[in-house]
Amino acid sequence: MKELNKQLLEKRENEFVQTISLSHTVGFAVPIYKSDKVVASLSIFVTQSRYIDSHKEKISKLIYKAAKNISERLES
Repeated sequence: MKELNKQLLEKRENEFVQTISLSHTVGFAVPIYKSDKVVASLSIFVTQSRYIDSHKEKISKLIYKAAKNISERLES
């Protein structure tokens, strides 16, 4: 249980999650905010056979940017 709590805290601090499912899918997720509260998340999934580790940086930048744009629109 301590390990799970540690991992959850780490994910909250990083605001980025990457997973690999049993069905060979790589997923990425980031939070979307409204009034400094997480109200949703934005996720992207890629088949593992088409994913290369060097894609992680580009995907993370793009998904963060998209989530930030959505969060800003929710505030206006």
